[in-house]
Amino acid sequence: MSGIRPGTWFMTGHGSGYAEQIEIVSFTLDDPIIQKNFHLTPLPGVDIKLLSPDGKPFYESLGSQDISFHRALSLVPVATKASPDVFIEGIRGSHNNSFGVGQFRSNWQLAKKKPPGYLGRVFLNESPPVFMSLVNFQHVLETQLVEPGTNEITFILSPEKLMEQLGNVKIQFVELESGAPLKGVRAWLQNGGIGGGSANSSDDEGAVTLAPIAPGNYFLHGDLDGYGLSITPLLVQPGTVTSMETILLEKAVGIGGSVLRSGGDPLQTEVKAYLIDPVKSTISHSMSKTVQSGADGSFLFERLTRGRWALCAWSQQEEWVSPRSIIDTSGGSITNVTLTAQPPHSIVVIPPLDRWRKLRFTISAQQGIEPSRIPFYSATPFPRSVPSGTYLVQVLAEDDTVIREWRVTTSEKPLVLRVE
Repeated sequence: MSGIRPGTWFMTGHGSGYAEQIEIVSFTLDDPIIQKNFHLTPLPGVDIKLLSPDGKPFYESLGSQDISFHRALSLVPVATKASPDVFIEGIRGSHNNSFGVGQFRSNWQLAKKKPPGYLGRVFLNESPPVFMSLVNFQHVLETQLVEPGTNEITFILSPEKLMEQLGNVKIQFVELESGAPLKGVRAWLQNGGIGGGSANSSDDEGAVTLAPIAPGNYFLHGDLDGYGLSITPLLVQPGTVTSMETILLEKAVGIGGSVLRSGGDPLQTEVKAYLIDPVKSTISHSMSKTVQSGADGSFLFERLTRGRWALCAWSQQEEWVSPRSIIDTSGGSITNVTLTAQPPHSIVVIPPLDRWRKLRFTISAQQGIEPSRIPFYSATPFPRSVPSGTYLVQVLAEDDTVIREWRVTTSEKPLVLRVE
């Protein structure tokens, strides 16, 4: 590694199947070259085999199943310390992410591949006993106890049984103003890179069916030209038809304005708009839209739903960030918004080395918006770029109990908060 500025740094050594090792090193101009060796410790692993009842590898037994069935498959083994319920809600995005107390690597990713029938291996971040579950997206299909010394488990699953566990969603879209059904609304499900089957369009009665769907938590999108994009949280139950109440689409509104640097010059950058949940007062990346401001700083969000939106501008390349502005479009479009960007300040939260996986933290500045719970992705410091201001920083346990909090005011120097 070269080009490192003098100072104190956290260095992390890690590799697939090995425990992360963190070292703190200091560089000075008088002693600019150091050598640091990492001796990584292998993590315990459990090989996962998935067979059909006739003993064949599960995926070989699928045969020529309909393509929609294959799209509803999102099988991943997940290790947890406690026996899970029907759903493990934290599963989203790549199957290689850390879920529970382990991290899955599929057979083709392993240096020493297993024969057909093996899904791969789960590397455990905590010692057994643990519970290993076979999960389709977020729905738990089967759970087995992994005792100390166990290095392989087998799940038995038939395509027919799995098909019975899939869900169906039925929706009707109508126009808010007239109550008339809307034909041609494009509907689909999404959650953190996980799609819920293919998109489908509503018929003459405004009705649409999405099936089959891997059970779990999604955001239902409804899109039709001239109307605001509808985004609605939805829990798809296993083995049943999930019928939603009628979804109302209203004529689209927009939010426009400009992004300026703190000195008044226009800024060409990314602008994000987050829809504020009217019940929970939360914001989510799954309920957001992004546009780019032009060379003159101007931006325009089109086809938004009516409600409260949180807007902010952020330029990673030039290191500018604006405070969030709350815009209410209940009365119609708003086109005179000014976002003032400034060089960001930094809040750095350092988690404890021994329990970072079980903690989350929040950074909140505004009243009326419930802050997002941010996971620690390792035991290394977690920096967040924020506009200058006063913030409430909280560290939360798994049950959302606050175990540490600070009320801080930022400055040009990074603000470092250590969780003991």
